[in-house]
Amino acid sequence: MEMDLIQLIGIMLGSNSIVGIVVAIITIKYQKKKVQGEAHSAQYEGMKVEQDTYQELILDLKGAWKEQKEYIEELHEDRRNLRREKDEQKKQIDDLEDKIEKQQTQISRQQTEIDDLKRIVNTFKPLICSQVGCNTRQSDIIGLISDDSFD
Repeated sequence: MEMDLIQLIGIMLGSNSIVGIVVAIITIKYQKKKVQGEAHSAQYEGMKVEQDTYQELILDLKGAWKEQKEYIEELHEDRRNLRREKDEQKKQIDDLEDKIEKQQTQISRQQTEIDDLKRIVNTFKPLICSQVGCNTRQSDIIGLISDDSFD
């Protein structure tokens, strides 16, 4: 544009005619419109590039949002599975605790039976000894059983 302007000024000064001045004015207007059109075109191109950038950003954000949503859904599914497993394990623990309690009750009953049997054995122990002169045999002292009956 500077070169065109310098040329126009040269034409105006060089030709002292009205036709040269009119041509110069028309050329200046044309150059001004041309420059404005190029500016609008550049501005439009800039806006188009900006819009394309925003569109790509929106698509990227939509993709990232979709990935995050899928990841969150996977986490929810994992949490549901872990809760289900925890509930199953708690049920198994409760069942095992019930079994242990029943077995402890059974062991307690059996221990009571064993203690009862020990008392019975201790009660009959003096009557069981079959050797003559056995110190634990109290039946000789009482005189209920003779030593000859065990020979």
